[in-house]
Amino acid sequence: MVVREVANGVFLIDVFDMGIPNRTAAYLVRDEKCVLIDVGSARSKEHVINGLQEIGLKEDDLHFIVLTHIHIDHAGGVGWLLEDFPHTRVVVHPKGSPHLIDPEGLKASTRKARNSYPFHPCDFLPVAAEKITVGKDGQQLRLGKRTLTLIETPGHAPHCLCIHDDLTSGIFVGDSLGLKIDYVLEGDKYEVALPAMVPPRFEPQKALSATEKLARFDPEILYYSHFGSTRDVRRLMEKYRVAVQRSLEIAENLKNKEVDRETAFAQIYTWILKEILEIPEEKFEKIGGEMKISLELNTLGLLGYIFNK
Repeated sequence: MVVREVANGVFLIDVFDMGIPNRTAAYLVRDEKCVLIDVGSARSKEHVINGLQEIGLKEDDLHFIVLTHIHIDHAGGVGWLLEDFPHTRVVVHPKGSPHLIDPEGLKASTRKARNSYPFHPCDFLPVAAEKITVGKDGQQLRLGKRTLTLIETPGHAPHCLCIHDDLTSGIFVGDSLGLKIDYVLEGDKYEVALPAMVPPRFEPQKALSATEKLARFDPEILYYSHFGSTRDVRRLMEKYRVAVQRSLEIAENLKNKEVDRETAFAQIYTWILKEILEIPEEKFEKIGGEMKISLELNTLGLLGYIFNK
């Protein structure tokens, strides 16, 4: 699967993040004006281009790229993609735009936070300032029959935007409501609904406020970057809220106990497996690959909150 229409005029494009299917999505919103939401890393360019061609999009048809945030798996390939779509504008949070123009600091922080991520030489090519539109809370993009509204949702990162689509009553949530990935371990299927507590700047209180803000839109469908769309909105939003609230409680408890980083890492990692993923303890050692990377990133993000607060 590379492309599928998941709602009226909304197409999911699998960007094969780290070469893995069904992990990271971009979304094409098709109307009189077309919008691509997120682009993946530079390694994803071929998959994105092929997906847009399959949908029937031509060079001049893509009016906007809207970035939910500037982490590498969502925005790393934007500069390279613009080489094929030179007339497209990039919409990004005010705190993200300087890093697209001069990405050296972003590259350094990404390497520090995600040293296991497979970088590509073209990740974070600079984007010309004149191609950038700074996206602010409540700003609207009128595409024809539908209007997209930008929603500032800090928490996962300070530069997060979600996008509400009035035609489908849906929200493109980026990582602001975490990850929703089905994971198979030794024949058993688990619903992975992690809070996306990645370093360097996870802020659980802001994540909770962002969840409440999104709930006020009363969406009928959520478009997850990781991965896919769902109409099981209320259950998953509540599951996310509870997980973030519990992570905050655990972080404060560990902070009060003044434990060292190694002890805190082990306790947080085990808590995620037991309470959030509900994976039996006897299967812990079987977890590997991309799931292990996601678990470690979530653990490191909460560690950062504890020790850098």
